[in-house]
Amino acid sequence: VNPAWSRITGYTAQETLGLAAPYPWRPGGDEGRDAGRLADGAFPAEYEFTLQRADGRAVSVHAVTSRIDDSEGAVRAFVTSVRDVTVRAAAERALAQRAVELEFANQQLESLNKELSNANELRADLMSMLSHEINQPITVVHGLASILTETWDELTDMERAKYAGTIGKAS
Repeated sequence: VNPAWSRITGYTAQETLGLAAPYPWRPGGDEGRDAGRLADGAFPAEYEFTLQRADGRAVSVHAVTSRIDDSEGAVRAFVTSVRDVTVRAAAERALAQRAVELEFANQQLESLNKELSNANELRADLMSMLSHEINQPITVVHGLASILTETWDELTDMERAKYAGTIGKAS
């Protein structure tokens, strides 16, 4: 047991040596999962788990377990190296949470963008309709006013009154 193990776990070498499962740093009794990983024969075996320190705090660790065989090839022991990855694990959780938040924000932006696009189409349709509704009477007024001014002397009073009345109705 090296000093780093004691710093990570809070257990002294004397408290650690000679212990058998269930280990106090694995209060969930999940050593069985590790045994399954080790039994499949893939070495070194790498895995992560949450270790409970002697003071009760949780520590995320990355473990690498190697097998030590005797001269006959039978398993004699396992050696495990553990590295504290609490900061990395917290950063990964924060990153995953931020990704969820960003996805939600993107969905909201897409929805708002669609609403704005629909509102813009409505505005364009309304402007087109208003333009037509306003331009038509203006065109009539302009055309009849042009006829009146260009042909005033040639028109009878009745024709002038008719054109002026039409201009009044169109405006």
